[in-house]
Amino acid sequence: MELAQESKRQIDLIADDALNQFKKVAEAAQSALRTAPVLGFDSLASVNTMTSAPAIQRLTRIDQENRESLRRLALEPAIARVTVSDENEKRSTYYICRADQGMPDLSIISYRAKIGRLAALQVGEEFRLPNDSIVEVVESAKLRPYQVEQGWDSRDTVVEGEHFGPITIESLRAFLNKIAGAEITEDLVGQLLAQESETANVIEGVRRSLITKMGLRDQPVLDQYQDEIFRLPLDKRLLILGPPGTGKTTTLIRRLGQKLDTAFLDEDEQRIVESVGADNGSAHANSWLMFTPTELLKQYLKEAFAREGVPASDLRIRTWFDCRRELAKNTFGVLRTATGGGSYVLKDAADILTDDALDNPIPWFSDFDDWQRSTFINEMRQSAQGLSENQTPKIGPVGQRLLSIVQRASGGSLSATFSSLAAEVAGIQTLVANLKEVTDKKIHGALNLQLNRNKAFIDELATFIDGLQQAPDAETDELDDQDGDEEETNIPRTDRAAAASAYRQAVRAQARAQASKRSIEPPRVLRRLHLLRRWSHEQVEEVFT
Repeated sequence: MELAQESKRQIDLIADDALNQFKKVAEAAQSALRTAPVLGFDSLASVNTMTSAPAIQRLTRIDQENRESLRRLALEPAIARVTVSDENEKRSTYYICRADQGMPDLSIISYRAKIGRLAALQVGEEFRLPNDSIVEVVESAKLRPYQVEQGWDSRDTVVEGEHFGPITIESLRAFLNKIAGAEITEDLVGQLLAQESETANVIEGVRRSLITKMGLRDQPVLDQYQDEIFRLPLDKRLLILGPPGTGKTTTLIRRLGQKLDTAFLDEDEQRIVESVGADNGSAHANSWLMFTPTELLKQYLKEAFAREGVPASDLRIRTWFDCRRELAKNTFGVLRTATGGGSYVLKDAADILTDDALDNPIPWFSDFDDWQRSTFINEMRQSAQGLSENQTPKIGPVGQRLLSIVQRASGGSLSATFSSLAAEVAGIQTLVANLKEVTDKKIHGALNLQLNRNKAFIDELATFIDGLQQAPDAETDELDDQDGDEEETNIPRTDRAAAASAYRQAVRAQARAQASKRSIEPPRVLRRLHLLRRWSHEQVEEVFT
């Protein structure tokens, strides 16, 4: 692509200024890294023994962040150069960097700062500076700096000015070092080659970078719409849709990096962070979680987070498969674990959805959501109704209040219902604790009564439980008959504490069944009476019924 002379001169100034700025910033960053002392916990503690450990840790973290910003500036001095003009036609040039902290004395500004939005604006766009002055973008260059033997260069630089549209320059250094045809009159071959090289180096429009390896594309500067999304307030929720390669993940990572750095949050956002931190007690830096569909993409995401300077451990980037399994086991107690836990076993290969549900997921989910909602509300209503009919003075009023809340939930929001129920939790927990104390005393008194009748009651119950452990189930009787010649294994004897606990559990189960007017399955004891000689029917029924 051939450029007009005026456009060439303008690009010459941009390229020369950018490469010189790269050199200044990189040298300043390297000098600061060499001269700045490394602050550690021991050195800070030795300065002032009265300094608290959290304060020392905070200072150490700040020092580490500063040094990391300097290292990034030394490797990547800037990602954009923007020239603006104010109302008096006074021009100012800003360089935007990807580091958390810039160098104000060299006009280097972090992309995460509000003024960093200049990098995403096109020529002719207006922007309000922090001092409320309105400026217009008159030049813009998106830079990709790298070092060569001759010095700094920038590859695939997208430049836009007042007199030319966006063009892509493969190498700024090659553009500056081009051979001027007017100066080479005797070497026609060299002149032709120089013109061809210049034409190949300058490409009209924006050329997308080639994919050289598997991974997420590095996009130092977002486009105007992506930039607007990642700068939205902290409490803003969005659903971002688009085909692969449109920058959805890059936008989310950039937004996450900015919102985790409290230095770039406004007052309202900082109040939200403080409020949430006070409620759940977790650090703001660990208050996020990103899901990825595969383990392979997880590794690419970690590389992308590293480019943005955002710490991302395996606890923060997870596949939904791993997260749901851990929640089901360790949080909700639904799945069975090696130490017990829930009642269910996860079978990933099980075909649990019909073809119709897979073809029409939205109607299927709507039906399931309606069923789950109605079932949940009906169960709560039945429980609240039962409590409201209780004659105990302290229980009846609680049930009536709960019943009133549940009845309002039929056509309203479940979140409002949960909020109303949460207000009753503290009082109900106190009531339950008092009632449990009363029932525990009654069960303890019943066990004492059994011991008064028979001092060996606990020992006989322990022996009886040992017999249950040795007794075969009905389903395994046939197998046991085939293995009758094998030696009997020794099973540890149940101690008195375990026997007393078994007694209390049996009484509680029977009491709950009687209170709810439900029948329970007869205990294993009653099914195996034919195997026991040391206990009579009356003794077993007296203890377990």
